[in-house]
Amino acid sequence: PPCSETVIIPGCQIPEWRKALAGVTASHQRVEACFYPAGKNPGIRLRGRDTDVRRAEELYRHLDSQVAEISPKYVSVVRDIEGFRLGMVAGIEEKLEQQRMPSRSEERNLVVREEGGEGEQPLFIGSADPDSYGLGKAVGRKIPLP
Repeated sequence: PPCSETVIIPGCQIPEWRKALAGVTASHQRVEACFYPAGKNPGIRLRGRDTDVRRAEELYRHLDSQVAEISPKYVSVVRDIEGFRLGMVAGIEEKLEQQRMPSRSEERNLVVREEGGEGEQPLFIGSADPDSYGLGKAVGRKIPLP
């Protein structure tokens, strides 16, 4: 089957929650999300079969817009808005996993690559305020999926 690669987030200064969302989306659609932190075209790219990459990009765009639209409403309520957004991503991940067979749990499919290099390493998400993260997770579980 034909393979493709598409940039979903350009740039090298990408918020952790967007990196996490790219990994969750890629894993759900069985494609690879690659973070290129430097080089000519830094950013996060999805790579895999054409149809899977298109579906993953569509899902990512939908969920990214939901998180971006909902999270400003909680700025005055939570201490850590980035932690809240990471929590939303975790809630979205739980919701997506419920759609799959219960026995299948996979790691987030996001790797860090150097431009032109073959070395890969998993991307680890930093710590967040537990209250903000927990509230975000509850809100994320309620986001409608396309």
